[in-house]
This record gives sequence, C-alpha cells and structure tokens, in this order.
Amino acid sequence: MPTSFNISPELISNLKQIVFTLIAGYLIIQALIILARRVFFRNVSKQSKMLITKGIIYIGIILILFIIISILDLKKVFQTMLGAAGVLGIVLGIASQTSTL
Repeated sequence: MPTSFNISPELISNLKQIVFTLIAGYLIIQALIILARRVFFRNVSKQSKMLITKGIIYIGIILILFIIISILDLKKVFQTMLGAAGVLGIVLGIASQTSTL
C-alpha cells in the first residue's frame, strides 16, 4: 500500500535554505582557496600550503554547519552535543595521562 508523506512547507523552505547554504559555502571555500594560492603561496613550503588549505576547508565546514544548525533551529541539540563533547574531552584527557609510579 502506498503511503503519503505530509511534507510541510516549512520543511521544504528549510531544505531549500540548506541546499543553498551548502552550495554557496562550497563556492566560497573554493574561492578562498584560489585567493590564498594567489596571495600566500608564492614563497611558502608545501607543508604550509597544505596547512593553509586545510585550515580554510575546516573552518569553512564548521561555519557551514553552524549556519545549518541555526537554520534548523537545533540550538538545544547542539548545546547538548557540545556539553557531551566537553565531558568526553576531559575524560579522555585524564585517561590519557600516564602515571609514573
């Protein structure tokens, strides 16, 4: 039996905004990489080039995720995830310390 899905106009609007944000974010990240190559990459080592490129990519992805979270209004979920990540970081930091006994 076929089932019908009730898709609200708000969901469609959010999906459009998310797709636009992803495409625009990708294009902006690529433009920043090209700009960085033209400006910064003249007299730097391969490792520095890679570090700058990856930094642009990672910061761009994080900003895109923040924008998507704000579009979907997932602030409570995000706060919970950040709290859990903070606790996990502390636990792993304590667990990774070596004792000198």
